Amino acid sequence: MDQVKIGSFLKKLRKEKDLTQEELAEKLNVSGRTVSRWETGNNMPDIGMLVEIAEFYDVGIPEIINGERKSETMDQETKETAVKMAEYSKEAAKTGRMKLVGTLLAAFGLFVIISALTVFPSESSWGSVYAVLGSAVLIAGAYLLIRTAVRKRLRRVLILAGCAVLLFAAFHLADYAAVAGFHQVPRFRYEVGYSSENPDQLVYKTLFFTAVRKNPGTEDEKIDQLVKYEEITDNIEYEIATYLGEVSKGEISDRSAAKIKGMYKIIGEMESLGDSGEAISRMLTRARVHGQDFDASHKDKLHRMLDLVEAAYRAML
Repeated sequence: MDQVKIGSFLKKLRKEKDLTQEELAEKLNVSGRTVSRWETGNNMPDIGMLVEIAEFYDVGIPEIINGERKSETMDQETKETAVKMAEYSKEAAKTGRMKLVGTLLAAFGLFVIISALTVFPSESSWGSVYAVLGSAVLIAGAYLLIRTAVRKRLRRVLILAGCAVLLFAAFHLADYAAVAGFHQVPRFRYEVGYSSENPDQLVYKTLFFTAVRKNPGTEDEKIDQLVKYEEITDNIEYEIATYLGEVSKGEISDRSAAKIKGMYKIIGEMESLGDSGEAISRMLTRARVHGQDFDASHKDKLHRMLDLVEAAYRAML
């Protein structure tokens, strides 16, 4: 392709229209310098502009590319192909921009999340607020990235929902690790307050566990993580009772009925043990706060009691 020959042909066509470079530039919405570069062969119009030039001069695109006139009318098939190529080029550019914006948003969201979890102390609620905002930005970026790759809307929604669930789980796992491993207060808490039984303790409640901050602001400050054992036994009791209720609806023998009755008694005892365990943990906490401890004989009796409880569990199972 001879760009100099093409430029000379474009110049000839312009002069046939009796136009200056500036006048042509105004009609094509480009600069006069751009027209000059076309006509000197230093640059070439893009495919979209080539279609406009061909229509303006009423020549064929092959004629412009060859740098000489071969027919009086523009070949319609060639024109339609060029238009489709121009539309494809615009669509590809739009997709590229969308991917770029999606990547930038996802990267920025991840940066906000990391900054929120590292810059703000765990006591500050701003860390969790900015982490949630960063997650929203990250998910928005992920949406733009998968929009062009995944055509079905339902699948896109499921992917984004999966991302949200993963972020939710990651935040709470990191919170749990920070409390259990580094004795920090949980960031993603929904309630904070002083214990009614121990006014010198701050209680931090999350969706999955509770953390207790003992002696806050003193040298003896300590943060403990407590799994909700009593709630766990409640849930186990409910699940087993629901299952046994469904089984009882069918026709069962007297022997099976007796077994189900025994199982109901077992889950009742499990609930009682859970309540007792919670009460014992409260008493032990109060004893530690007041500097009291068990002597050797007390500890020996506790060990024997725990052995009996373990044996009882084995017998029930």
